[in-house]
Amino acid sequence: MVVSQEVRHSALALAAAVLLRLLGGPAAASAQDFSLQPGARIRLTVPCERTASAGSEAAGQLRACSLTGELAAWRADTIELAMDGANTAYRLKTIRRLEVSRGYRSHWRFGAGVGNRLGRLEVFR
Repeated sequence: MVVSQEVRHSALALAAAVLLRLLGGPAAASAQDFSLQPGARIRLTVPCERTASAGSEAAGQLRACSLTGELAAWRADTIELAMDGANTAYRLKTIRRLEVSRGYRSHWRFGAGVGNRLGRLEVFR
């Protein structure tokens, strides 16, 4: 069976579009259903200390620091972060960024299946 190069490229483009849709769709939907619970691993970016160099135009400004720990409590105006056995409260006004670790999930089987299918298309041209 002879498959033209145009048909082969169309099949590859379709497979890539399906792959992107499958990988992108569930992540976006599950992000909307996520609620933050105490014990969740989080990273806060907060201002931490002033820069020391007097000659710099950024002198006296606060530097951003990233802190990683577990959420101890979430209140109306503060987040309490547990790090190294101690809890520290940070005002929500001062938090520049909040990142939540949702773990790691491998999709190697799915990737192997897609690679197998695309490889078969390439071999049988």
